[in-house]
Amino acid sequence: MADLKIKNQKIIKVGNSYAVTLDREFVDRSQLQDGSDLIAKYDEDTSSVTFATPDTYAASQGRPLQLAEKKAVYSTKLTPELTKWTENFLKENAQSLKELANL
Repeated sequence: MADLKIKNQKIIKVGNSYAVTLDREFVDRSQLQDGSDLIAKYDEDTSSVTFATPDTYAASQGRPLQLAEKKAVYSTKLTPELTKWTENFLKENAQSLKELANL
């Protein structure tokens, strides 16, 4: 089992979000890289956050990721601007898209 490391980290503001940095040594040893997917599990009762790769999280649950969990992982890759544009596009072009689907 790997050594447990505890380190004081600060929350930083990144755009409209907040982030916590990870040690390069941890990232390297965990075989993570820039752009790796992580699931963040928030516990408001204890003010704690835990992170896991999707595969590790699924294994800890003893089951594959559920659809909502998969959507949460994938939706974080979309910018708010793209999400809003897509929603507007679908709403504005609903009739045309319905007709195209039925060709």
